[in-house]
Amino acid sequence: MSNYPIVSQEILFQLETIQKQAEMDKVHLTSEVLVINSQGQLFGQKRSSTTRLFPDAWDVPGGHLEPDETILNCISRELKEETNWDIQEVITLLGVEDWDVPVESRKQGDNIHKRMVKVLVRVKNIEELILEGDKFSESMWFDNSNLDRLLEGRNLDSWRRDSFVKVLEYIKKNNICGIN
Repeated sequence: MSNYPIVSQEILFQLETIQKQAEMDKVHLTSEVLVINSQGQLFGQKRSSTTRLFPDAWDVPGGHLEPDETILNCISRELKEETNWDIQEVITLLGVEDWDVPVESRKQGDNIHKRMVKVLVRVKNIEELILEGDKFSESMWFDNSNLDRLLEGRNLDSWRRDSFVKVLEYIKKNNICGIN
């Protein structure tokens, strides 16, 4: 069995187009990997108190593209580094969002303007979770019953919670995992 994830030609084309546009716009790409389990829940991991960006906040796997790396390679690498998981399938491209690194988290020389690519995936080895120890302190599966936990560490900023609500609605609307 190949380690290469199942991904449609349409999604591959979309990711290539996004990457080319980011290069033209001179914007640094980041990735966000939303992982779904068979119950239709989304995976979250809590950043450690020592991380520079969003300490003690709930987050999802992801990170920055390395030089000469494709978006698909980035999401696969980041997911493996942060959770020990391998992507089975890229279900959909959830969106693309421009953002700026918060002032308190900036380092001199940082490109403060970022473009985040968000994907929804299934993983092969879900039972083999190993969190990247120095970056994350805990993990949890989220559904509509525990979304308020996502507000922890975000100074009541509901961005992450709102993002999960939209993805859970997408999962239900599109009957992914038989959830409706």
